[in-house]
Amino acid sequence: MRSDRANGHTDRAGPRVLQRALRLLGLVSQRLAGALTLLILVLLAGGLLSHLVGREQVEPIVVLARLVEGARPHMLVVAALLALALPLLGAWRSGVLAILVALAGLGLLARDYRAGAAPVGQQTDLTVLWFNLLEQNPVDPERLEAAFRDSGADVIALTEAGPALPAAEALSDHYPYRLGCIEDTHCGQLILSRHPLTPISDRDFRLRARHRLIDAHVDLPGGQTVRLLSTHLFKPWYLVISHAEHKLLHEALREREDMPTLVTGDFNSTPWSRDMLSLERRRELRHAPAPVSTWPVGAGDFGAQIDHVLLRGGPGFVSLAPWGEGLGSNHRGLLARIDLDPDEASSQP
Repeated sequence: MRSDRANGHTDRAGPRVLQRALRLLGLVSQRLAGALTLLILVLLAGGLLSHLVGREQVEPIVVLARLVEGARPHMLVVAALLALALPLLGAWRSGVLAILVALAGLGLLARDYRAGAAPVGQQTDLTVLWFNLLEQNPVDPERLEAAFRDSGADVIALTEAGPALPAAEALSDHYPYRLGCIEDTHCGQLILSRHPLTPISDRDFRLRARHRLIDAHVDLPGGQTVRLLSTHLFKPWYLVISHAEHKLLHEALREREDMPTLVTGDFNSTPWSRDMLSLERRRELRHAPAPVSTWPVGAGDFGAQIDHVLLRGGPGFVSLAPWGEGLGSNHRGLLARIDLDPDEASSQP
């Protein structure tokens, strides 16, 4: 009799243990799904809304928005990938909704980027190289000289350019025209050109170093003149400094709006950030048809596009390609081939 009772007790205990385990598993799944949903909501908010936060908001919120807005596409992609796990945790409706929202956000980003793209050019009239060289660049000047010489660029615009000064001297036969720092080892901007350069102004941001914004004319063969602005801006979450720099840049771009213009620089902001969106829309600047990531150099094509070549007044991009990996910088440079009159080129038989 006791044996029968023991067996019956064991038979009842087995299902109870299983039920408890299932309840515990369900509770863990719910908690995990809740935590994952919260993380996904944060990522979606950053990807969709961070660029809408203006200076009038509470300062810590503005700083946070400026910190994360550069990674808007990355946040949306991560949110969509994390949402794939929600159906496995029983929250399939939340998972499907989050994936749809993330994909819609990526679609809006792509649409806005395409809307701001410059025309596609057919023939190269001007080749421009932009490169944040890095002040502590360890590469030998001879190697830098060879790389610049082999780039095929008509104009080379450099920032943190002190390490390039010895190379610039050696390149004087190839690039006889120069603007920017001459002897200062803390060298904000340096422009080398095959064609004559006429400085319009050398605006000093007076916040870190000289030559943070150089404004010049490049006089091309055939009598055509192109305006070139080369700049290096502070990180956007330094709110006061960043605002002052962008104000000065806007003022510069309000001048000579009818002239073909190239703007090169390390903006420390991506095309989908608030400051870059405002700059491009208000000053009618156009970016390349496809983004090129420039920082950090180790991330390759999966990094952030914080260095830019922008066009205004009609020119188009024949190509925009990364340049300079392995040359000691934490940035990739940009080699832009520019068609100064793409409509005329496309109309030729």
